[in-house]
Amino acid sequence: VEASIVAPFGALEPDVAADLPPELVSALTYQGALYGIPLSLKSLALYVSDDLGEGHALTSLEDFEALAPTLPDGSYALAWEIDSTYASVALFHAYGAELLDENARFGAATPGGEAALAHLARLVGDGVVPAEASGDLVRDLFRSGRAHAAISGPWLAPDLPESLHYHVVPLPIVQAADDRPMVPYSTIDAAIIPAGSPHPELARELALFLASREGSVARATAGHHIVASTSAWLDPSVARDERLVAFHTAALSATPM
Repeated sequence: VEASIVAPFGALEPDVAADLPPELVSALTYQGALYGIPLSLKSLALYVSDDLGEGHALTSLEDFEALAPTLPDGSYALAWEIDSTYASVALFHAYGAELLDENARFGAATPGGEAALAHLARLVGDGVVPAEASGDLVRDLFRSGRAHAAISGPWLAPDLPESLHYHVVPLPIVQAADDRPMVPYSTIDAAIIPAGSPHPELARELALFLASREGSVARATAGHHIVASTSAWLDPSVARDERLVAFHTAALSATPM
């Protein structure tokens, strides 16, 4: 915005605004002006193996800690890329800590932040999660059956074999943090009009269609997008996709970046 790369999108009609989560619209608003329209969102979620998880209630992070000692060497209760700030911030949020304060300075030097760091260290030290895990390792552990669950986003699903039975739920609660849930960041895909566009009116018209219920249903069914349109999720063709609905539920509980 400051570099004049994007143009103001213009105010949304009331019916359009009412169909979009206000926190997503707010994330695209700067100094009172809207600079885009949200199309879809995504966040981390918990993949739980149906083949391995039977008999184990895995609703809290401590449940994974209790499961870990029962597993054979080379297996993990939870595959999680904890070296990634994007992946680990959810635990900080559960403890009431923020990585950045309102002035964009490091804000986790708090009792909550210290508790989150100690919990992360304990998870690695006790072998609950792999040390120095990459996204590739998380994928390989989960799809090979060497991890009961994995924390990742919807981008993991296409890399999993059809023979793998699993379900997706929001991230677990943390009993040590007064049963507060882990809250990841969500990322927003938006339609933005470049400054100097030769046809800004046509660009806005296309963006509004993509964000509409009709355009969103098409994107959800054909492209498996986790669409921002609230009403699109009422369409039977979208609502019957249980896995997509699960990713949507997880993303709605996340904090927009």
